[in-house]
Amino acid sequence: MLNLPLLHSGRLSGIAVLTVALTLLSFLTPSSNSTTLAQAAATVPVKLQTTDEDATSKAVIGSFLYFPGTDLTNGIELWKTDGTSTTLVQDIRTGSADSYPEGLIAIGETLYFSANDGIHGDELWMHNSSTTTMVRDINDGPAGSFPDRMTVIGETLYFVAETDDSGHELWKSNSSTTTMVRDINDGPAGSSPSRLTVVGENLYFRADDAIHGTELWVHNSTTTTMVRDIASGDDSNPDDLASIGDTLYFKADDVIHGRELWMHNSTTTTMVRDINPGGANGNPDGLTSMGNTLYFSAFDDDHGYELWMHNSMTTTIVRDINPGPNHSNPQRLLTMGNTLYFMADDGAHADELWMHNSTSTSMVRDINPDAGVGSPDSLYVMGNTLYFSANDGSHGRELWKSDATTTTMVRNLWVESDPSNPEDGNPSGFLAFGSTLYFTATDAVGWGLWKLDAASSGSGNNNNSNSGSSSTTSQAPALPTLITTRADSGVKFARNTSKLSTKARKAIRNKIQSFESVSFIACTGLTDSNPSSAERVLARTRAQNTCSLARRSSPDTDTKIQVRVSSANGNSAHGVRLRVTGTKKK
Repeated sequence: MLNLPLLHSGRLSGIAVLTVALTLLSFLTPSSNSTTLAQAAATVPVKLQTTDEDATSKAVIGSFLYFPGTDLTNGIELWKTDGTSTTLVQDIRTGSADSYPEGLIAIGETLYFSANDGIHGDELWMHNSSTTTMVRDINDGPAGSFPDRMTVIGETLYFVAETDDSGHELWKSNSSTTTMVRDINDGPAGSSPSRLTVVGENLYFRADDAIHGTELWVHNSTTTTMVRDIASGDDSNPDDLASIGDTLYFKADDVIHGRELWMHNSTTTTMVRDINPGGANGNPDGLTSMGNTLYFSAFDDDHGYELWMHNSMTTTIVRDINPGPNHSNPQRLLTMGNTLYFMADDGAHADELWMHNSTSTSMVRDINPDAGVGSPDSLYVMGNTLYFSANDGSHGRELWKSDATTTTMVRNLWVESDPSNPEDGNPSGFLAFGSTLYFTATDAVGWGLWKLDAASSGSGNNNNSNSGSSSTTSQAPALPTLITTRADSGVKFARNTSKLSTKARKAIRNKIQSFESVSFIACTGLTDSNPSSAERVLARTRAQNTCSLARRSSPDTDTKIQVRVSSANGNSAHGVRLRVTGTKKK
């Protein structure tokens, strides 16, 4: 009989014992912080370490890939792997609670990320060959500054952080100092910088200075200024920033033409074309450059949402994939060499993988036939191969690949016990490291970091009858067997939390983890866009201002706390406040 380690235990008032995590897992032999993999077939995607559904952040320094993982004993912490040995870097939040490192990004030999040590809240941390330490307690005290949107220019890290005095503003850190770039909206409200995009030596972003609304801003080595007040007296809400050379493209609303395609270079900021003439929105989306051409999805009354292009000579529709005013709704645009890949619906095959090159625009493969939805997602290019997740209707959402000759499923990661009820492996967070592809996915055991030797992915034994190709996916024999704690009724966040930011879910989870036992949980939406410090929001959401928490359990299923967030109006994001009643940990 296995004694599974739990994050918390204790008898609740009329409620089952709660174990708090997104997915709780344990090793069969969790006596070491290092996992050594036996030699396995090069084509076998291997689960290296337990992790979390949202823990998809990864970064490479030298010969190691860093990622958030857990052996349950230490919660979700910073780990590293060279593909053979997987090791805990540091237990930042001592004990079973999570420090939950996020936003991993490398500058030279230094790794930056946000983490919560249980004392200072979520703050900026760093790791190099000799130390792992907090860079600065930006928001003094336990509340945390929640560093986010980390972006690198040269040797400087730029990010957005929150303090009680200044709200969300733009910050920077280098080897000698960590400081606010500019208090754009003076006072505690903050300017909420977002969409950080590097063009040359300039950092572009959108922000609200409380005078001009949300507009386009730029920071260089000496100054931080608004580029142009595009919607005078209102918000132009620039979004989908992308660049070709020294030219920045984005969508914005000047309150005259609706939401259309704009450009900015060293001499001018102007609308490129009124794609949907008049005050209606063309709403260009998914701006993606391939060579000197910009591709995007846009709407006009004659064609609906279709694939468009812009170059130095013209702005025009590429193809009316779903003829007439119906939408093909191209999404998830990504380039591989001289080919653009995207998802679209031609009206006959639903959402499937498409491609465009200099000679044609065509569907790559009807992955889910019979009008099913293949819905390719998380597209990632490694060499001459496109990796992505898709659902063929038989295996759930699994790992797929496409190259110049074939499009096939790599492996059914979650082999379902009932083929009539396929489960999703949900691979995402892809990152290439040498000839190896790393990603986050789940199987019947739980979420984990996986690797695939992509250089040899055409050979090897296939031990899975559900696999769609000759590649195999299995667990290396020497890897400690993972044991699920589903029977122990963990608290999980249901799928309908997708409207909540990762920061919101993380804050809620951390709040619950501070209790030894819980008897009551309630959640209230905050409608005050600038709450007092006594009503400090746990996390900001997108245009949601009411929420509820409901507990659901049955004898043979997981206990879940579902966070439902609904919008009562179209106002700006406010927040969620959680109230937990129970016995605090000593």
